[in-house]
Amino acid sequence: MSSITSENPNQRIVEYWETQRLPQMHKTSPEFRKRLSLSYNEIVLSQLFQEPFLSPEEIERRQFERIKQLLFLAYKIPVYREKYEKVGFHPEDFRSWDDYHQLPVITKDELIASFPDYCLNPKYQVADLFPTRSSGSSGKTLRIYVDPEAIITDTLQGVRQFWLQTGGAIQ
Repeated sequence: MSSITSENPNQRIVEYWETQRLPQMHKTSPEFRKRLSLSYNEIVLSQLFQEPFLSPEEIERRQFERIKQLLFLAYKIPVYREKYEKVGFHPEDFRSWDDYHQLPVITKDELIASFPDYCLNPKYQVADLFPTRSSGSSGKTLRIYVDPEAIITDTLQGVRQFWLQTGGAIQ
């Protein structure tokens, strides 16, 4: 979707993603496609559809473990690491929900200001990622990059949500 400026209704505003080079795509090997199909479709989806509801205790346990993983990941990213180091926090210090509540918050303005070099995981190359953006409820545009795995995960989450919202009528 393009926008029109109020000064000149014939002048089109170029959207962010239109100015970016698309990532170079590589053909996937049959082995990769097979592994992807097995791991996501057969294992993950079947588990989600067979047991879509967990106990509150299990949800909390999984959330805690996932947050622990995310903290180690975040610590590799300069903007997060700097903020955590200022308060003397290291991911190994995360042992309880009280520790979670002591974490400093990264603001959207900090992420916008640090984009892209200071807020990307160093294991990624920008050219291999897909650019997108989000404004959320603030209305401030946040540019982000996602990898193919994130796209697959997002799609699977959408499928699961659709399945749950239809009461399992769509399979």
